[in-house]
Amino acid sequence: MTVQRERAVLALLPSLFALQLPSSARCRHPTLLFRQDASPEAACSVVPTLAFRKDDAPEAAVPDVALTRSRDGSTGTATFRFDNATVLSLDDVWDNGLLTGLWLRDEEGELHTRDLDVEFERGRPARVVAILVLKSVQEWQRFIRFMERYAEANDLSYVGGGRSGSREPGVD
Repeated sequence: MTVQRERAVLALLPSLFALQLPSSARCRHPTLLFRQDASPEAACSVVPTLAFRKDDAPEAAVPDVALTRSRDGSTGTATFRFDNATVLSLDDVWDNGLLTGLWLRDEEGELHTRDLDVEFERGRPARVVAILVLKSVQEWQRFIRFMERYAEANDLSYVGGGRSGSREPGVD
C-alpha cells in the first residue's frame, strides 16, 4: 500500500489508528505513525506547517485563526485569514500553479480543506480565507493538537473568546 493511500485510509478512521509513542520518546504529543518502520525521533522532528498546494513549500505568512463550535462541542469550524500571503504575489500562480486548498501538516499527518476564498481590495488580492470544518470531537481534538504545535513553532498564543472560549469541546 502506498504512503498516500495509507494516509487517506487513516484520515477516514482517526480514532482507530491513534498510536501512542513509547514513554522514552522525546515528543510531548500522541503521534500517528504511517509506517511501522518510522522512528519516534523522526516523528517528533516534523515542524507544523500550512501550505496552499499539496506538495508546496510552507506558507510564510502566519494567519489569524478564529474558532467556532456547536453548543454541544461536537462540531466546529476553524477560519484562517492570511493577510499578505506569499501566494498572492503577482507571479505565484504562473510559477507554482493554482491554489488547491489548505494543508495543515505535522507529525500526526495532514488536515486538509478545499474551502478557500481570496478577498480583493481595490482590484488586487488582499487576503486568503480558508475554512476547515471539524465534524466530530476527534477532529476538534486533532485540530487543537495541531494548533498547539503550530503556535509553539511560531511563537503564537491562544486568546479565548468569553464564555465559550475553552479549548475542550463540551466544556464552557
